[in-house]
Amino acid sequence: MMIVGTKGILYYMHMVVQTATYIISHFLANSSAAAGGVIFFLSYIPFSFLSPRYATLSTMTKLVSCLDMNMAMSLGMVVIGKFEGTGEANY
Repeated sequence: MMIVGTKGILYYMHMVVQTATYIISHFLANSSAAAGGVIFFLSYIPFSFLSPRYATLSTMTKLVSCLDMNMAMSLGMVVIGKFEGTGEANY
C-alpha cells in the first residue's frame, strides 16, 4: 500500500507545480507569487462546505469535486482518516 500512497503524493506535487507554472505564465513576475498563493488557498474553500456533508453527497458530486487538486487531496485524507479511526484499514 505504501507504493499507492507515494504515487498519490507524487501526482499531487506534479499538479501543484503545473498550476504554479500556469499561473506564472499569465501574471507579471511581481504579482505571480501573490496570485498563485491566493488561488492555491482559495481552492480549499469548497472543502469547508463539502466536508460536513460528505456522507450525503452523491458519487458524481464527489468525483467532480476531486477535479480540484486540493479538494482531491483533502477528501482523500478524510477517507483515510475515517478508515484509520475505525480500524478497517487493510494494509
